[in-house]
Amino acid sequence: MAMHPCERVDLDFIDSAPFRFVSTVDLTITPVQLFEVLDDAESWPQWATAITKVTWTSPEVVPVFVEFEVAVPHLRPAGW
Repeated sequence: MAMHPCERVDLDFIDSAPFRFVSTVDLTITPVQLFEVLDDAESWPQWATAITKVTWTSPEVVPVFVEFEVAVPHLRPAGW
């Protein structure tokens, strides 16, 4: 499968993107419980089997403002 280069865009692109995929999940837990799970990045591969490794690329200070890279087999690493 050919990979096509991506262009950097700003958030306004969401309103005009030719394709937009949305996936939602309703969780019966509190936000505190959610961030307790997300804070334990080493456990992510246990519940998200497509993820094989998570590497923090910023200090682990506040869950909302951290950066990390996720490794998924056959895909380029994705960073958030």
